[in-house]
Amino acid sequence: MERETHNFSILKTRILERSVSKVWESAKTEWDCIDVFIIRRGGDGYDGVVRSDESGERSVMLFNDGHRCEGYGICLCTHEPIVEHCVLLNKLNGSRTIVGNICVKNFLGIDMGRLFDGIKRIRRDLCKSPNSSLIEYAARQKIVNEWELGFMSSTQGKRATSLTFKQRTKRQQINEQILAYIDSIADAAKEKAAVDKAAA
Repeated sequence: MERETHNFSILKTRILERSVSKVWESAKTEWDCIDVFIIRRGGDGYDGVVRSDESGERSVMLFNDGHRCEGYGICLCTHEPIVEHCVLLNKLNGSRTIVGNICVKNFLGIDMGRLFDGIKRIRRDLCKSPNSSLIEYAARQKIVNEWELGFMSSTQGKRATSLTFKQRTKRQQINEQILAYIDSIADAAKEKAAVDKAAA
């Protein structure tokens, strides 16, 4: 059951504005998640930091470059900060928008959690095996060719120490390809956010 929060009301209004149908239950079915990205920072994977005050209270994530705005760091529902972003495409009218992973799951019923877990796993260690969600994503986005897809599937779940040197090197190369693609989606969103912010 969807919670009627303030943020949900905003998300619902904004999704309906971008949809063909003006009925929420129908409008939700028009949208697919076509891409994802995680805001990066240095070697950690994120482009912002969580600040703590003297008492240890955690506060908002600050983005070093000031580009945080809707579509990059702020969800369509206005929740901020978000780190895990989902690029949605309306199948009927071609409209695109970006929302946070939580809104995609809670309100549109699309669970991207395992995909984000897979991305974070290989970002932490390029020798790690991508999970099945990340392998499916890489195939769907055509990030990898058929041979690489077969290689990923056949070595999925195998520890790097059980692979030959050549296999470990290939896994790292494929993981780098996947991360480069995802980072390019983040960079494009960041650029668009900067342009939109400047135009506002």
